[in-house]
Amino acid sequence: MMRLDLSRIRVALENQGQSAVDLSDLHVTYLRPGQDGPVLAQLTSTQRDGGVATFTLRSASEVKGRRWAAEINTRHVANLNVVTATPAVYDEGLEALITSFPVDRRLSTLSDVLDEGVMRRKLADHFATRGHGDPLEACRASVIRYKSESKCVVRYELNWRSRSENRPDVLYGKLSKPSIFARSRAVADHVAEIGCATDFATPRWFGAIDSLSLELWGELTGVPLADAELGEAVPVAASVGRALRSLHSMKANLADARPDDCIELSLTEATHHLSKHVPELASELTAMREQTAPFLEWSRSHPPSPTHHDFHGFNLLIDGATVGLLDFEDLALGDRFHDVGALLAHFVELESRSSGPTVQFEQQRAGFLAGYGELDSAESDRLAAYAAAHCVLRGFQALRKPGSTNHEVVATLIRVARQFLRGENP
Repeated sequence: MMRLDLSRIRVALENQGQSAVDLSDLHVTYLRPGQDGPVLAQLTSTQRDGGVATFTLRSASEVKGRRWAAEINTRHVANLNVVTATPAVYDEGLEALITSFPVDRRLSTLSDVLDEGVMRRKLADHFATRGHGDPLEACRASVIRYKSESKCVVRYELNWRSRSENRPDVLYGKLSKPSIFARSRAVADHVAEIGCATDFATPRWFGAIDSLSLELWGELTGVPLADAELGEAVPVAASVGRALRSLHSMKANLADARPDDCIELSLTEATHHLSKHVPELASELTAMREQTAPFLEWSRSHPPSPTHHDFHGFNLLIDGATVGLLDFEDLALGDRFHDVGALLAHFVELESRSSGPTVQFEQQRAGFLAGYGELDSAESDRLAAYAAAHCVLRGFQALRKPGSTNHEVVATLIRVARQFLRGENP
């Protein structure tokens, strides 16, 4: 089992050659739990030049970990990437593979995607094949979001010799592991359809560079709903509700949701891990899972709708009266209350982090649901079950991001889940 011993990790990084990093500032930013403990951890620290260094620990046996390290190091030497420290090492004391960003075990092209010289050539060639060739004189890359062994979103600022709407000045590249990349590629053509048929604004799709597993999207302006001030979030909630209802009313030739995206499976996993971390809530979590199960299973008998499946405040961009929608990798036919319940639960989490354990989100909830439209009693029961389930899932997500307030957030989310199931207005 992987050990999260910061002292030992600092020693391992020193031995790896991380002399440019202030390891005294090293801290865990993300955990992926397994049955017996964490299987992946993402850590960051401050570089001596003021930048941020990111590291990943991946649980592995000695045989597998040393093999992975050798493969990664060989790959980077072959690609002639210049590194100041060994890209990957296995530490037997930690029982973990250690990699240093931009090295990633599963995102093998990450270094290329961040190399401005490489991407200047790749992007120029990509647009030339689309009939929009023109010299690309400069390409500046900055990381927007990185999730170890899963995905990385990069913002590219481009300087073309001549301007054209078919050659954007700003592009967002999404590099992802093969399973995510395949799903995203499959639904990309539906994104423009969503922008035309719903009240959501959507980013423009500029194709993909398959050799890099990199999707290319245009820019959407706005502030994430999760970052909006309360005074801004309340008025826009009704607009979000109306836009979501228009998405759910679309006729789209989408695939059914993946079996592993079933909320019942996710809820079972979340209940298991939360019960281990917060044992005083174990019996209540189990009871809630059993109470919600019939509603979640029953909902399968309803006609499926186009469902975003990752509908939360960071994927919604607010720009005046315009609501933009991002991140379509899980777009599929499913139960529409998956989306409605997800945003309600995220409202709870956002306000619990900003206001402490007392949640006051009635105005956002009321505006969002009013915009979404009236529900009959059976639909209200389904929504309550999904909202409660998503509160538990948000609590599990909170534990993945270590912080002193997360146990309070979890307790608040479980309390509100209980209220949802009692038919109350939290």
